[in-house]
Amino acid sequence: SIKQCIDMLLNNRIDFFISKERIANFELNSRYNEKQISLISSIETEFTPETFDYFIISKKIENALDLLKSFNLGLETIRENGQYQVFMENLESGYYMYE
Repeated sequence: SIKQCIDMLLNNRIDFFISKERIANFELNSRYNEKQISLISSIETEFTPETFDYFIISKKIENALDLLKSFNLGLETIRENGQYQVFMENLESGYYMYE
């Protein structure tokens, strides 16, 4: 998990890990204090293929392929109509955070 990677980084068990910026920032801001966050730096890379996100459905589910097709269609729709970007901006702003 991203939390495990951050913990290992803070404990000098690893030197780096790869994550999407939004995901890492969400995890950092959710679980770590300012001092811990200040110990971590990031760099941007061009390594951001669409396949970097995962959606896993058990093969044991009877209609797994239909679920996957529906999910992909829905994802394509919200990307095209701009709602996906709104979700991502809300995520970055902390809108979905709970106390």
